[in-house]
Amino acid sequence: MSSFTSTLSSSLNDLTTYLSSLSPKPSPSLHCQICETICSHLSSLDSLIPPTPCNEDPTSDLVEAWEHLMIPYLNSINLPYESLPFKVTLNPTYNCLGLTATQKKILLRIPVKNMITPSLESQTSNKAYLKYLKTLESLHPTIQLTLILLYNLKNSSAPHNLYAHSLPKSYTTSCAWSSSVYKNVMSSIGYEEFMKALKPRIMLLRYYLTLNLPHSLSDFLWALSAILSRQNNIMISSCHSEIGLTPVWDMMNHVQLDKAVISYIEKGEEGFELVTEGKRDYEIGENVDMFYGDRGNSDLLVSSGFVIPVENFEGQKDDVKAWMRIWKEDGLGKMKVRSRLGAQ
Repeated sequence: MSSFTSTLSSSLNDLTTYLSSLSPKPSPSLHCQICETICSHLSSLDSLIPPTPCNEDPTSDLVEAWEHLMIPYLNSINLPYESLPFKVTLNPTYNCLGLTATQKKILLRIPVKNMITPSLESQTSNKAYLKYLKTLESLHPTIQLTLILLYNLKNSSAPHNLYAHSLPKSYTTSCAWSSSVYKNVMSSIGYEEFMKALKPRIMLLRYYLTLNLPHSLSDFLWALSAILSRQNNIMISSCHSEIGLTPVWDMMNHVQLDKAVISYIEKGEEGFELVTEGKRDYEIGENVDMFYGDRGNSDLLVSSGFVIPVENFEGQKDDVKAWMRIWKEDGLGKMKVRSRLGAQ
């Protein structure tokens, strides 16, 4: 066992032992202390998981870099960039790339065969790639997709190499957080969301230890973050669906439902297609976004690594959990205020 593996395993064991000693529902007065102790344990992992180096020059043109990689890729899957009803631009709201309309009517059809899923990839004629895919068949679908992405990133002859290189060089999803980030957010997201962010991270780090991968832990967490923030359920046939990636479509950012495009699967001439259309006419240059679901900022931060800015929050959902101790003998207790507040 290598020094890295031994240290990682020992740190995870210490953290797991501490978590198993906690009450399933600890008193709210202990939440802050528990989170502080967890962050102390996590700090021992920081040196083992250096942040993914961000190779993106902040002064460079991210749109130009994306187009340089993706225009040839889209041509290779018969989805020419100039035929799309939108183009890639820098979204100032989230300070990342997004899509803006180039036509008033938004209508896009992407054949499912052009998407990236484990079963679709197994149809490749690339023998080396096919041999690699067979080694992944027993793994969890999300892990399969993670390792498929890493293979394409590391192999220039792989079918989705350009797509893999077009993805962000770093992510802010919770599985990539350092101990200092956990410490900074614990007072903002609440105890339950804090634990929700932590437990999958521990599970995934343990999973990494069992896989004996040729990839570094930083690379694994980068690819996993990419998958968790971009994957969606894809209908492969009338009786089978699986998670996968949809190039270009996955560039859409989050917006409230009434402003979002709608997407659905439809049977076309060449099999199933993902159809995306606007519910109204768009202004040229207007953001084209999708709805990620009815989720508050704490959930978005944990699962997708971003929050909705205050100035853009109108019409969005958010919630705050407050603890109130009301005794049965109290006047409020007699009014059944506990049940009316949804208290357990």
